[in-house]
Amino acid sequence: MAEVTMITCRLYISSKYHKELNKKSQELFTLDDYGQYYSEFPAPVEDNSYLGEYMIAYLEVAIIMNNPKYNLTPACDLKCELLKLGPKENVFNLLLSITYPNVVNVFHDILIFKEREQHLGFYYFELIGDQTMFSIEK
Repeated sequence: MAEVTMITCRLYISSKYHKELNKKSQELFTLDDYGQYYSEFPAPVEDNSYLGEYMIAYLEVAIIMNNPKYNLTPACDLKCELLKLGPKENVFNLLLSITYPNVVNVFHDILIFKEREQHLGFYYFELIGDQTMFSIEK
């Protein structure tokens, strides 16, 4: 069996989420025959690497940093963490924690993803929901 050195990841989003993105991020996505948008990115398979690292990095660029609803600037502090919440094996979450300049509270959003397909050298997943941004006062 051939050794896998690269995983092709495919992120699917609905037209609802595609419309939220700025033009730059929208151009990363292609419309499929079923009315969903997708974008592919490579994830190298290396010693001590973890697919989640590449997923987080791509999600930050593709759907977070260029999404006007987050109003991110270079002065903001963005932290992202993959979480497994709930009993379903094929569902995972991305917790966003955003600190805006001169604001005491940290704002959070949770993006919900579902694994669509995975096989040797391929991993496909879909953004299926999100939690409205919230803040827990300090």
